[in-house]
Amino acid sequence: MSELNFTLGVVHNTHEHNTKFINRFNTIEIKNPTLPIPEKKDYLYHSNYSVSLDDIPKALESDMQLLQNKKIRRFSFDAGPCYRKVIEKNYKYYPGETFISSADLIHMTGETIHKINKIFNNQNTSLAVENLNYYSTGAYEDGVCLPEFYNEISEKYKIEQVLDLAHLKVTAINMKIPFLELLDRVNHDYVKEIHLTRIDFLDNNSAIDAHFEPMEDDFNNLLIAINKNKNPNLDIVIEAWRDIQKLQLSFENLNQFIKENSDHKIIFN
Repeated sequence: MSELNFTLGVVHNTHEHNTKFINRFNTIEIKNPTLPIPEKKDYLYHSNYSVSLDDIPKALESDMQLLQNKKIRRFSFDAGPCYRKVIEKNYKYYPGETFISSADLIHMTGETIHKINKIFNNQNTSLAVENLNYYSTGAYEDGVCLPEFYNEISEKYKIEQVLDLAHLKVTAINMKIPFLELLDRVNHDYVKEIHLTRIDFLDNNSAIDAHFEPMEDDFNNLLIAINKNKNPNLDIVIEAWRDIQKLQLSFENLNQFIKENSDHKIIFN
């Protein structure tokens, strides 16, 4: 059985949570280092940086100055999309300039990992890559949203994975692949952190990551993923940022659901 460490992500409205709720978490996940960050002994940094789009090492060096050298247990990032430059519209990427094959992107990720490790020199900070959700815009091709792509990065460069279940579900629907099939294709040995939200549908054939509060079906999918994972410790982040009351209730509901349906230990004070 795994020990599930409920983790609070710091976003634009985190300051609206009361101190009592924030104190229930042992771990804070930093999303934006310019925002006020509650004091904790354990930090994760889940960045919005992408290997294909950003100079991650340069950005990270600047961020670490803002974070006043807080000790980061895990730093995570994206690898795709499959273009060097993109056009952003409605929270999706569209092709801009310079297509990057998945093989070249894996190589670029390896070079980026080498540079990041130098920044975290001997701080015992693990690195992780998050799965990207697939949209049929042309900027998510050559398999850069599929589990095999992330498995190869993890296996080749010995880094962890952040499994975003909403991203995986969006990919499954938009690529017309059964969700549980995709989940089986994930190498769960590398998954040390799981993100949870509820998706939305634009129409019958297209899904998006809406960051809505998760429902029981989402909790069931999380439990399936956890039960496939043999790691003793997993960080669990609910990314329902739209409403702090709904986010708080989501953690309470998830806590109750896991207690009623499994023997996993939960860290949520």
